[in-house]
Amino acid sequence: MDTEIVNTVSFGNAPRSQADFSGIGNTIYAKVPPGATTDVICIDTSADTICSTDIFGVVPTIDQVVPTASAVNSGITIYGSGYRDVVNVSFNGTPAAFSASGATVLIVVVPVGATTGPITVTAASGFSVTTPFDFVVQ
Repeated sequence: MDTEIVNTVSFGNAPRSQADFSGIGNTIYAKVPPGATTDVICIDTSADTICSTDIFGVVPTIDQVVPTASAVNSGITIYGSGYRDVVNVSFNGTPAAFSASGATVLIVVVPVGATTGPITVTAASGFSVTTPFDFVVQ
């Protein structure tokens, strides 16, 4: 495909999550937008829309956890990316109740049974990310 005819590149079902992209010859380089979800990648041209047959998997990130210590049943906030299709958040292996506030914020309740240890966020893609520090359960 000649990259000069490409209008947009989108990832998953985010609201036509148009990615910043560039191309050379028949190679497209695209930056995954914050609202991307685990799904296909589509390329829109003036003549057609072409989607991948393989599924693109979003890898969540954790940029910040506020606070880094709290009691059971307290709310915390996790900031990062790839949160539109998160399926699990756990504290040292104990699953927690959570809700996503957009693609970059998770509101999480420290679960009963949680112990001091890392927090893990898992996306529908199966990819997960774990904090490089232990969350302290008080």
